[in-house]
Amino acid sequence: MTDRDPGAAVSRRTFALLGAGAVTAGLVGCTETPDEPTDRRTSTPVGGYRPVAIGGGGWVTGFAQSGAITYARTDVGGAYALGPQGVWRQLLTVAAVGDDVDPADYRVDAIACAATDARRVALLVAPSDSGTLGNLLLSKNGGVRWTRSRSRWPVAETTDGAGGDRIAFDPQDDSRLVVATGDRQLYASDDFGGTWSTLPVPSAGTGTYSAVLATSAGEGTPFPVLWLAVVGSGLWRSADRGGSWTKVHPLKHPMDRISDLQPSDGGLLLCVESMAGTGGLFRADLDGGGATSIGPSAVSARSIAVDPTDPDHGFLVPSYVDPSQVLYASSDLTAARPMWTSRRWSIGGGGSSTWPERVTLETLSSGQVRYVDDRLLYAEGMGVWDIDATGGAALLTLASSGIEELVGNSVLKPADGPLLTASFDRGVLAVTPPTGSRPTVTPLRRGFGSAWDLSVSPTDPTFVAAVLDDHQDPTGRTVHERRASGYSTDGGRTWTRFPALQKSPPADLLFGNIAISADDNDNLVWLPSNLSGTASAVYWTADRGTTWVRAHLLGLTEDDLLHPTFTLARKALVADPRHRGQFTIFGSTREGTPVLWRSTDRGASWSKVATRGLETVRNARYGVRVLAIGSGLLAVTGTSDGGVLRGTPAGDWTSDVSVRGGVALAAGPRQANGPADAVYLYAGAPDDAGLHVSIDGAKTWRRCAGPVLDLAAPVRSIAADPRASGRVYLATGGSGYAVIDVALRFMR
Repeated sequence: MTDRDPGAAVSRRTFALLGAGAVTAGLVGCTETPDEPTDRRTSTPVGGYRPVAIGGGGWVTGFAQSGAITYARTDVGGAYALGPQGVWRQLLTVAAVGDDVDPADYRVDAIACAATDARRVALLVAPSDSGTLGNLLLSKNGGVRWTRSRSRWPVAETTDGAGGDRIAFDPQDDSRLVVATGDRQLYASDDFGGTWSTLPVPSAGTGTYSAVLATSAGEGTPFPVLWLAVVGSGLWRSADRGGSWTKVHPLKHPMDRISDLQPSDGGLLLCVESMAGTGGLFRADLDGGGATSIGPSAVSARSIAVDPTDPDHGFLVPSYVDPSQVLYASSDLTAARPMWTSRRWSIGGGGSSTWPERVTLETLSSGQVRYVDDRLLYAEGMGVWDIDATGGAALLTLASSGIEELVGNSVLKPADGPLLTASFDRGVLAVTPPTGSRPTVTPLRRGFGSAWDLSVSPTDPTFVAAVLDDHQDPTGRTVHERRASGYSTDGGRTWTRFPALQKSPPADLLFGNIAISADDNDNLVWLPSNLSGTASAVYWTADRGTTWVRAHLLGLTEDDLLHPTFTLARKALVADPRHRGQFTIFGSTREGTPVLWRSTDRGASWSKVATRGLETVRNARYGVRVLAIGSGLLAVTGTSDGGVLRGTPAGDWTSDVSVRGGVALAAGPRQANGPADAVYLYAGAPDDAGLHVSIDGAKTWRRCAGPVLDLAAPVRSIAADPRASGRVYLATGGSGYAVIDVALRFMR
């Protein structure tokens, strides 16, 4: 073994803090008082944010369990512990991690707890983008408090975020653990992360390490047996802490991977996922012999659960399960050739009370499955499910209370309408009442799909439009019905799909932003995404989406960007609230210099207009969000160094850097049901992080609250309630939605 810094070989990446904070209740004032608790990083009164209880769930990818404690990890939303009332508790909070926060903490790549003391738990966390550095977090008290590794760790990125766990505790010593990292290294600690050493690794090619496990080598042996799963290579075993390795089970295809390792009576069970038809369930001899196939034929096996009270009972879930496919159960798992019975699955049993149980699940996206006490828990793309397999079928009941892992792209609160949320995977949801503990949640459509933008008419609060397109089908050609963009005439309670989308819509009319003309609900403009340069496009309609016509962009060059990437939380299109048929797009050059486009003929033609004062701005190509206030415009760039950009109709702009890192803007009333004379700004730069408000037309700002919710929450969009003074809703990038009430009466 050699001493080594796990992050020494890779340069450090710095991420701007976009969302972290405390969850409290009540009104939040925008002035400091000596007797109020303060957040040490922001020097402002703490929080006031409350989660909107959507029951959104999320892709729960795996579990860790020992004794009476069960943990869960998600692909972008943090880590949770199962409470006594069946409610999951978020573990990645500012209170638990402290001031040393990092937005890289929100994707939990691996989780493990010690068999001898489940309060000892380890997380391998990473940014949402692949190939970057993460952190190792360790807790001795079940996640009440975390300590962070002193250096960054290369974290392996799997194709779907649902790979096997890459942390293993010694089953007989809770101070010993092993971590498999993204640079194909094994790190071992004998003092619960105090010091680390590298272990020798097998010559297994260039495949990612998909799982690591430690099993007991018997009494009198100093170290456990290590098992290492390598994508495209196979399962390797070492009984001498890496001194020598033996391949126990080879994989047949370069993309095959071992996704789950479970000790059982008679051997080690391993699940092999394969797109080439070579997957399945195998059992390896714990002494190092080969592995034999013991699962159902032709199944890409994702995870296996073994009943701790009866090792003959097992339950197997495939990688992806459509309605025509099945789950599998065995009652003789220890036999040389176990028998398997198929279990047709169904959701909720007809008496479902939560909205995820009422939607049409086109596919089950499997994480892990585990027995917990007398329950069989299934981690899946919608959340955690209880499986009742006592009969001839598998009845799934949602068990995700407390997990709010939605990735929000936009949020909107129409006057007298429900709160509308636009999210990855879940499309548009209508939430009534949004501040209730058990609100009614209604999906716009019952199947899978993602929503990208919401817009309300500046003159008719009942008319709303939404953009819904499936990010798994960026061409819009595979699943045509997922092109579900449309409008509502009753504030979001009911929806109509744009008629043109039911025929032969333009191929590039996908994703992006939408806006509605003042005083004309038939006139909408759609700015699609994933286009750049001379391929950029804008579409407009004069018949409420029965037809969409491609607009003329005068002076468009290869250097122009309007909405280049659909995943950006970008709001570049806005309608003029005072003039019918007039719209603005806040575009940029490829270098990032702002370029403003204007249409005065219902969106049919566009010209570039003056942007005097923005000549030195170079950060407008990413997360720009623009807001029309009065006769002018406000814009933020979504970058940590950007200020608030304020423009006039004449084309004169100023950059206000008194608050940096603006990521979202909204306007609402100072007095209930009054005009939208309060402007809100959410900023992400560390020194300015939190919610700010202006009551003088965005000339000056006051901070009302620090960063929002838990560490898993970069803010992507905000909206003010047009009926409630000081109420603001926030869409986060992994922790669902939040609401805060700002006491504007304290402001003068």
